[in-house]
Amino acid sequence: MNGDTEQLSLKARSERLRSMVAYAEDAFNFVSRASSQLPTDESDIHILCRLWTLADEYDVTICESLAKFDSVLTEPAGELDITRSVEAWPSANSGAPDDLIPDNLVYVCSWEMLRSQGRSVTVRMSIDRASGEPSVEVADSGGRRQRVPFPDGMNDELLDAMELAFLDIGIEASIANFRQKLQQGIPL
Repeated sequence: MNGDTEQLSLKARSERLRSMVAYAEDAFNFVSRASSQLPTDESDIHILCRLWTLADEYDVTICESLAKFDSVLTEPAGELDITRSVEAWPSANSGAPDDLIPDNLVYVCSWEMLRSQGRSVTVRMSIDRASGEPSVEVADSGGRRQRVPFPDGMNDELLDAMELAFLDIGIEASIANFRQKLQQGIPL
């Protein structure tokens, strides 16, 4: 690695660190509020600071891509909903969905384009407490889910997954519209 690349990497990492530290108070408040319902811990603050900083790095790309793909569909424009949450997942070793263990807490940032008739496309970035590793997934309201390799797939593979999700809901809407016309006796 040459000196320029090392300095760029060091500068980018310094900025990322500054961003993560800036989130510490918000993350503390989030974990404190969530602790009334889930077994959160103050040690989760670093996970949240990392997740929120990573989400910030991809926010513009994700929002612009969702809006652009959404604008292609003919029904009225969708509404973008961005959320932060924490979820508990069942233990992998138990068959019971109610068997929640603290290691299976997952912190999530999601961007969801909500369309008419319950259709949606969601980009979900998460970090689970057990692994501490970020993951990204694109899902549509029809049940298709596609994992996107993070960080390597955050360009073309993310856009490919989003395109497929919008294709699914676009086709679903077109078929529903076609069926409605048939039922109403409208000539095609």
